[in-house]
Amino acid sequence: MFLEAGEHTSGMAFDKERPQVERVPSPGGWTPPPGVKPGWEWVPPGGASPRLEAMPAWVKLWYRTPFLDRWAYAWMWEHGGWWVDPPNSPPQTSGRAHGV
Repeated sequence: MFLEAGEHTSGMAFDKERPQVERVPSPGGWTPPPGVKPGWEWVPPGGASPRLEAMPAWVKLWYRTPFLDRWAYAWMWEHGGWWVDPPNSPPQTSGRAHGV
């Protein structure tokens, strides 16, 4: 992964021209497409950031377990484990990083 100017190592960058939107816990009004693991195979257009501070210790361990982590991401999605932009937020521009 290559970082662009203004990106943070957490994977999320914010466009200075785009007004900052108050992020909300997942699902935050979003409905993932059928047949995908939200958080793993799909995130909303504004990206997602993990809310590990809101998750129990066993989920934090699951989240960091290779191969099994994809199911932890989906579980976290359903239980408010991701910060996401609300669906009615302003559209992103090229300066915003996608994904986690």
